[in-house]
Amino acid sequence: RNNPSDSELVRLGNIVVDRVVPMLMKDIIIKPAFVHGDLWSGNWSVNADTGEPVIYDPSPCYGHSEFELSIMTMFGSPSKDFFKEYYNHHPPQEPYFKERQELYKLYHYLNHYFIFGSGYRGSCISIMRRLCALAENEEKI
Repeated sequence: RNNPSDSELVRLGNIVVDRVVPMLMKDIIIKPAFVHGDLWSGNWSVNADTGEPVIYDPSPCYGHSEFELSIMTMFGSPSKDFFKEYYNHHPPQEPYFKERQELYKLYHYLNHYFIFGSGYRGSCISIMRRLCALAENEEKI
């Protein structure tokens, strides 16, 4: 709505909202969690004196715990050991865990597109096309 001249973004966005989101959220339990909201590699570090992890610049909200994971892999990523330990405590919910990560990542790319400009448009369109194709394929089954 903020950029109605981008007809492809609007067209794909409508499909994502109308068909993809209901498909990806069906049959899962979402227990809201308090999330950082902007936990990318630029917002975590290690305290040089204590060796303890430090996170900063939060944009906290209550939401699906999986949401937090999406931005963590956009601009750098924690180690595989991090994710292994995380999943020991919070196993991925199936079906469509990986696809929901793409949906949640789309939120961040759209946010960057509208704040920082068209350099993020290609990532938005690419994710939306993959998600729309998935919904189309699932509907044929």
